[in-house]
Amino acid sequence: MPGKFYDDILRSADDRMDFDYLNLPNAWKSRVWTLKAQPKKTIKTQFQQVEETNYDDNHEASIKNKTKSKLEVNHGDCTTTWGFENEKFSFAASGVAHEQDGYKMDLKSKAEYKPKKAEWKAEGELDLRTPDIGGGITAWSRAIAEFKSSGDRKYTLKQNFDVNNEYQLGVHFDHDGKDFTQQYVQAVFQQDGNNFWVRSSLKEMWSGAGCDTQVRDNIRHSFEGVFSWAKDFKGIQGHPVGLRAGVNYDLGDVELHASASWDSNITAAYDLTAQVNKNWTVAVKQFWDSSRVKNASGGYDLGFEATYKL
Repeated sequence: MPGKFYDDILRSADDRMDFDYLNLPNAWKSRVWTLKAQPKKTIKTQFQQVEETNYDDNHEASIKNKTKSKLEVNHGDCTTTWGFENEKFSFAASGVAHEQDGYKMDLKSKAEYKPKKAEWKAEGELDLRTPDIGGGITAWSRAIAEFKSSGDRKYTLKQNFDVNNEYQLGVHFDHDGKDFTQQYVQAVFQQDGNNFWVRSSLKEMWSGAGCDTQVRDNIRHSFEGVFSWAKDFKGIQGHPVGLRAGVNYDLGDVELHASASWDSNITAAYDLTAQVNKNWTVAVKQFWDSSRVKNASGGYDLGFEATYKL
């Protein structure tokens, strides 16, 4: 149920700036080959071969090849997704549990199993949207519980309040059953398709202020300045500040994307995606990280993606 949940509000701006506020591990994809098909209106399938480049704490690279397939089936009242990879098997299901008088509740579940490591993970999610609860305010709530074979668990609450389709006030809390592991807050002002925000990570001790604007019909820019009060944070020229930015240019069958960040390191990325015809889409991606200039790659990564849709 996409809409105005906490993650939805600044997702496009973060993607544009190549920023993940959760700071989750994300391997560089050197090669991605994808085949998509929809043999029936209710069935979608996808096959992928991915070459990933991972960097350890010493910036040394290791390459891993993965194969993935996914089958999505719409049963009418729910949708199931079956995943098969060389490392794991996965299953997900989602459906509408209740929808009446402006209220809507979705339930989701997913699980995965890694045979080689004998590890499993299971997750349940509840999404709730309310009608106007007074003063033009609607509430968008997302609660997630995650359990692992190791005994680790995580409980997540993402709460956003939409005020008159103009102001977005949200919080995101993660808890491991003993203590809070993440605490995020954000406030966003939206006008004419533009976003202006302030946000903060109380655990990681940083705050940011930024904007995401539609410059023209086919051009969109995102910028954010960051300040940190963490003792070990190293920013621009040793100061506790950082900058990040991203731009998108939609040129019809071709889309250009570029991003950059500057704190203790400098990163820059450039992507070009082209819709060759109704079947083929190709993309070339480049990335540079100043923290890796002394390793074998010189800090530079190149990626190529090709997708064929039957």
